[in-house]
Amino acid sequence: MASLFKMTSKLLCQALVRSIYDAYEVINQMDDRCKNEFHTTVMTVAKCVSSLEEYFSEVLNKSMKSLGTDDDTLIHVVVTHAEIDLANIKVSFSRRYKKPLSAMVHSDTTNNYTQFLLALIGVP
Repeated sequence: MASLFKMTSKLLCQALVRSIYDAYEVINQMDDRCKNEFHTTVMTVAKCVSSLEEYFSEVLNKSMKSLGTDDDTLIHVVVTHAEIDLANIKVSFSRRYKKPLSAMVHSDTTNNYTQFLLALIGVP
């Protein structure tokens, strides 16, 4: 009876250790996948808390600086901030990138799209 108890205990112990190891592996895999997303999220929150205008000027710059314009981001930021704090974002943008937001929008967009964005930004 004692040997049966010993064998059962050993098997249960091995199963428990294996389960813990498997759970640890799953957590490590999730951690590797989530690390970049979590880091990005924390950095975004920190930038917003530090200066919302600086954050959105950076978002606007990124939407226009590379080859091709990220139109969805550009439109979203300009439209959602036009009546709230776009004036402060424009000041922050000019100070940070040494170029007015309106000039960057003008050089990166065309036709009616440009005129629409410039009207929202506050350029006649």
